[in-house]
Amino acid sequence: MQVEDVGHKLDSNPSFCLVPWIHSHISPQGVRQLCCIAENSFGVNKKLDEFWNEEDMKDIRRRMLAGEILPECNRCGDGTINPNTYRNYFQEKYGDLTDDVLSKTDSDGTYHGKPVTFDYRTNTCNFKCKICNEEFSSQIHAEKVKTGKELKFKVLNPSEREESLKIMNDELGDEDLLKDTLEFYWAGGEPMYWKTHWETLKKLVDLGYSKNVTLRYSTNLSIVDYKDESLFGYFDHFKKVELYCSLDGTGNIGEWIRSNLDYTKWRENFKRVVNYKEANKHVEVQLAVAVTTLSILDIENLYELAREFNVQVNFQTCYSNEATNLLSPKSFPKSMIKSIMDRFLERHAKDSNYIMDSFRAYFNFLLGQDFFEVQEAYDDDFRKGIEEMIYLDTHRAHSELTFEKILELDHSLLDFYMQRKFRD
Repeated sequence: MQVEDVGHKLDSNPSFCLVPWIHSHISPQGVRQLCCIAENSFGVNKKLDEFWNEEDMKDIRRRMLAGEILPECNRCGDGTINPNTYRNYFQEKYGDLTDDVLSKTDSDGTYHGKPVTFDYRTNTCNFKCKICNEEFSSQIHAEKVKTGKELKFKVLNPSEREESLKIMNDELGDEDLLKDTLEFYWAGGEPMYWKTHWETLKKLVDLGYSKNVTLRYSTNLSIVDYKDESLFGYFDHFKKVELYCSLDGTGNIGEWIRSNLDYTKWRENFKRVVNYKEANKHVEVQLAVAVTTLSILDIENLYELAREFNVQVNFQTCYSNEATNLLSPKSFPKSMIKSIMDRFLERHAKDSNYIMDSFRAYFNFLLGQDFFEVQEAYDDDFRKGIEEMIYLDTHRAHSELTFEKILELDHSLLDFYMQRKFRD
């Protein structure tokens, strides 16, 4: 028995998402999850056919179709990171698949189809961003092992890592999967340093499947060439390419946030990417900003950068749920962050362009949320955050800047920080 008869009810279903039907995700720790922001696990190093129609997955499909709000999807549903949720992304882009997937779904949640969008990752990365952790950076993992700092995330041991890579390589090399694939999302870590990424592009081109495939990237843009191969030579063969080029601050501030970033080199690569986009209508380029407290202090330069290259800005808030991470702008009093934003908006009150529209929309989104100052443990958490900033300035030191020195750009933030740093 199929469930296509519920299709007409899905427009008002607050839970339904296409992900459990069309998407396959493996985290850098080899964990099978619904998607990259889902709070669930189907297990480590499971093959596709071992989880795709297992009971947990079938149960999720049944509950979604029934309209149940799933706790696994809280981070998407609460809308505190990005105003454009992943659920909406899949529905807007692949909603026309809904009737077909429902027609292939049994009443017990079994789906007689296969995923057509893929997001497989490792934590291999050449950066040690101060907003990141060992989950997504092999460099940070090595640093923490060396300094004896506690690991917050389980990192695969060598044999587990080899097994995870084998599973991903086998599936990304499976011609039966590739022939119907519609999208690959390449993130990481840094996907440009993953050999499998390049091999998969080549195979899709050689087999003639690339013309039906969208490539999406979240990249630090430290390289756009691999050995003697250029991204652009591959991009010519794909249906669509979306590049989200990560940068959370310009110049020295950007280099402080993203340890190992060479801002001059980043600009050169960004110019190459934008120039390629201008000559190729199937390519989209956005500036991807994980908004930190320091990004707010550098907001003028980020705006000018976006205007210089005439690109849209995709904002996400640096993630934290408490003030132990002072790089989250929500760790400081909302009134102070709002004051910085207000001054920026006053300077550009007469600006009328799509880039400024995105800045205004993000400001409204961020200021519409509770900041951590309302939490009972706020003072204790903030002091832990200070300790973390001292650690970062010690072990991921910048040649010129420290967290405190950057805060000098706004003395209200600096005074607030220093008062708590030296409070008994």
